[in-house]
Amino acid sequence: MSVDTLNSLSNASSSYLRSAMHQPIRWHEWGEEAFEEAKRENKPILLDIGAVWCHWCHVMDRESYDDPEVAQLVNERFVAIKVDRDERPDIDSRYQVAVQAISGQGGWPLTAFLTPDGKPFYGGTYFPPEDHYGRPSFRRVLVSISDAYRQKNADVVEQAGMVEGAIAHSESFSGKTGEFSPAVIQEIVDSAVKMFDEQHGGFGSAPKFPHPAMIDLLIDKYSRGGASLRRPGEDAEPDCAAEVPAARGRPAEDDRARDPARVETDGLRPSCRRRSVEVGPGAGLRSLDRDCGAEVDGAGIDDRGRGLHWPLLSRRFI
Repeated sequence: MSVDTLNSLSNASSSYLRSAMHQPIRWHEWGEEAFEEAKRENKPILLDIGAVWCHWCHVMDRESYDDPEVAQLVNERFVAIKVDRDERPDIDSRYQVAVQAISGQGGWPLTAFLTPDGKPFYGGTYFPPEDHYGRPSFRRVLVSISDAYRQKNADVVEQAGMVEGAIAHSESFSGKTGEFSPAVIQEIVDSAVKMFDEQHGGFGSAPKFPHPAMIDLLIDKYSRGGASLRRPGEDAEPDCAAEVPAARGRPAEDDRARDPARVETDGLRPSCRRRSVEVGPGAGLRSLDRDCGAEVDGAGIDDRGRGLHWPLLSRRFI
């Protein structure tokens, strides 16, 4: 797009939005003008929410929104709105809840499809330019969504109603406030542990995004009980647990003054292979798996296999 044909983001107050002013997409800022156009032309809305610090936002900009063919699809079939998450966290919060209800995942870039009155009926995060990562290509998503909106509008409206109903108890949407049960916390913890990728780290499948609130919850939950991070129904490792009683909260005598987070792991057999991350009073995160010292940046084990030391938030855990 030439300087003479800049889209409307050239006038945005957000530097992140202005960075997209050269894209061939006819972007709108969030506002009544965009919604009125969607109603007038009876088009669904493509909502893209990102931030200047978001790596995958820039990747999707480069791969898809800079592509003239993708821009043609968007401009012909949608009214496109781009939002800076840091400028409008209220909008981000509302549609994060919606997309998580639809797909089970949230994050940035947030890619949501709305009816002309702003009700979400489909969404996700990053979509690749070609079918990849177990995800459909962005082109395929655009065509499928626009076809569904035109040909199966009743289904789209019903889906939008179901999404709105699913998030009715969220503060981001109008609805009655339900009673909170502590059992919800355990359900969230169980779900997070099931989603944890022990091989590659992180939660869920690629592409992955940081979940600091989930990390905080897991740390808080298990620091209160000192329990291991094990999947629901998974048996404890009696051999590992029995042979490393000193690792459950007592710093090694030699290292206590220098590093209270360093723990003693004498007696840990090489046959112990399952990682069991534990949180104990004053000890941060630590592992009972002898092998993990070589796998985690910032973790170390001495030449006798005696001291195993993790940073408070291991990259592998995040």
